[in-house]
Amino acid sequence: MDTKSGIWFVYVRYQETWQISTSSLSTVTLYYKGVPLEIQRGWLVNYFGTKVVIQQGQTKEIFEMKLTFDGLYMKITTPEVSLHWDGVGSLIVGVSRDTQTLGLCGSNKVGEQLRGRFRRRRNP
Repeated sequence: MDTKSGIWFVYVRYQETWQISTSSLSTVTLYYKGVPLEIQRGWLVNYFGTKVVIQQGQTKEIFEMKLTFDGLYMKITTPEVSLHWDGVGSLIVGVSRDTQTLGLCGSNKVGEQLRGRFRRRRNP
């Protein structure tokens, strides 16, 4: 979620897998300026209840979001955020360095010292 302007946020839904006590992503939804675009497993795309078909190598503009499928990742790109999903369990949320975020994509607090947030451990 963008904490400064609140122009976008990402919602994910998990589903239990066939293995006991494990789960994986089943849907990823980007809400951009109040408009939802949902990507489901199997590369299904839902836009206000309408199925959007996208083939490998295609790019489609939906509202102010660019949807691309390269055969490996489904990508949603806006001027503020980009999502890259492998359709199973790996979601990459990309934002500019000066964007303040929280939640799924972690806390990216602009201007804070990074000391103490990341520590390198030594083997004894």
